[in-house]
Amino acid sequence: MDKEKRNLSAAKHKVLEIGLFHLLPPEVWVLLTTFLDLHSVLKLSEVHSLWWGLLNDEHVWKKLYQRYSQSPNKFREWKTGIVCESWRESFKKRYSLEKNWRECKPKVTTITGHEEEVYCLQFDESKIVSGSYDKSIRVWDLNPLKTGDTPTQTAKLVGHREFVGTLRYDAQHIISGSADNTMRIWDLETSNCLGVVEGHTDEVVCLRFNTQQIVSGSKDNTVRMWDRRNNECCYTIEGHTQEVCGLHLDEANQRLFTASWDHTIKVWDLRTRALMTTLTGHTDGLWAIQYDAQKDMLISGSRDTTLKLWDMKTMKCETLTGHTGRVLCLQFEGNRLVSGAGDFMIKMWDLNERKCISTLDTHTSRVWCLQFNDSKLISGSNDRTIKVHDFSEVCEEQGVAKLE
Repeated sequence: MDKEKRNLSAAKHKVLEIGLFHLLPPEVWVLLTTFLDLHSVLKLSEVHSLWWGLLNDEHVWKKLYQRYSQSPNKFREWKTGIVCESWRESFKKRYSLEKNWRECKPKVTTITGHEEEVYCLQFDESKIVSGSYDKSIRVWDLNPLKTGDTPTQTAKLVGHREFVGTLRYDAQHIISGSADNTMRIWDLETSNCLGVVEGHTDEVVCLRFNTQQIVSGSKDNTVRMWDRRNNECCYTIEGHTQEVCGLHLDEANQRLFTASWDHTIKVWDLRTRALMTTLTGHTDGLWAIQYDAQKDMLISGSRDTTLKLWDMKTMKCETLTGHTGRVLCLQFEGNRLVSGAGDFMIKMWDLNERKCISTLDTHTSRVWCLQFNDSKLISGSNDRTIKVHDFSEVCEEQGVAKLE
């Protein structure tokens, strides 16, 4: 494919050089154009009227959009739910959205209500669920954001005796972990507590779950697997020498990744619970990890202020530097990596370029948690606030304006 692109690029430049537009059949114009970026397409449209005609070809814009967005579907506005009618409009919307991300130009909405620092959160298109040092879990309605208003609190879940440090939810349940050494299972619709999971001998720091089991990491240095039918511990994984602060389930390959304050990441076989390998390289404790099966890449964030990218095929590691405080949270998807740290900053990284492309400084204290989707980045902080960073406002730009 790379060789084909090089050949097409060389052919395109040769055509431009000698001006033999009339010799190119239309299908070749279309093929050439689908390998170009927006800037090149617009430049070509200025060179000759034949290229300008390509800007009205929906097939061209479909190919451009799908390659640019890595999505087979047309762009959908999250605020209205409306799907763009044309591929060209889809490309324009996606281009503007990505430009806002790269230039770090979100509209920021601040949610207040927690009485202490916000340690954990998760969100979808309609709600945010957050946990705090104030021992509560709160549910926030995101729908007011669509009309420019601040999200409102719809539920407050109280029951933990100490702070809530971790939580996850699905369509029916919220599961939260606390410094009271327990996890609680909540009915998402009624906010009722359905059960208490007990067994750890110290703070529950991280958790994941599916329909069959819960996996939790604790300050007691262990990882425990729980049967969701009866909330009983199936088995305990031991091996870390300090608290387990991050974990990730790779269910496709039956692996479990765990990160600890002992400076290591361990990879476990879920079928045998045997240790497969230990990753070393960080010089201080780890706070967060995420694995991506498609890339076969693990990314970790540490108190040593760095992020590390681990190629799980070669076991080679690359280091990203830029934060001046401990890295407390991260998420990556596609080529975008976002990290939050004790330096009060949120940084955006381009994984292709392996560099930081922009920084958000909207919080006034440590950033404990974050999550993003196509249009929004939501973060929680030691400053007791939740910030919604909305990148969906259209940012007009010369190249985009030409598509009108």
